Amino acid sequence: MKVIPVIDYMHGHVVLAQHGERTTYKPVASLLCSDSDVSKVIDSILSFMNFNTIYIADLDAIGGLNHNISTWQNICSKYPAIEFWLDIGKHASSWQDNFTEVSNLRPIIGTEAFMLSQQINTLVNQLEKFRPIISLDFKKQVFLGPENFIHECSHWPNDIIVLDLAQIGHVDGADLQFYSSLINQLPNSSAILMGGGIRNIDDLKQVQVLGLSGALVATALHNKTISQSALAELITHSS
Repeated sequence: MKVIPVIDYMHGHVVLAQHGERTTYKPVASLLCSDSDVSKVIDSILSFMNFNTIYIADLDAIGGLNHNISTWQNICSKYPAIEFWLDIGKHASSWQDNFTEVSNLRPIIGTEAFMLSQQINTLVNQLEKFRPIISLDFKKQVFLGPENFIHECSHWPNDIIVLDLAQIGHVDGADLQFYSSLINQLPNSSAILMGGGIRNIDDLKQVQVLGLSGALVATALHNKTISQSALAELITHSS
């Protein structure tokens, strides 16, 4: 299975996300990394495990502010062997103006940023050559995005993230039944990744049992509640 570390970036720092309450996020200082500089956090993540994909949520951009174009251009240049998945909210519409020459960066189209299904479908078509990823965004299992969008999934990209913001960093973990019922509504061919609520290796194994392709992790890495050896074994045996 695919395990993708998450970097939430806001006001020049990597922050530790909790329950989707973005106004309360603080610069990360954890067992994994004591510094909130994005390069140092990435270095710490890669020292922990040789990941080949990293997810970035540019919370400034998602919140409607300017996105950090040069930051992500430089990060992609510094780590050419890593494929970065980047959510910049509505600013994805300007992707071709800013990231055409960046080969190791893929756009995440997060539903919370859009009011109309047509906006998302248009972006998916415009950014096809960049291999976009759909993020179905929820909060407390309430869908954030255009009404009925989930029922229009026949022409979506293959990679789909199902993210419940309220479950991020939650000590009780994710409601796996919610994910199980949702994936039955999506195309069987989709590679579906779960975001929010991964606490330990057992949670990752449950994700695998559900038939999901992988999961996003952040808090569990920073708290080191997932061991290097257990994670390496799970990823290797799932390949």
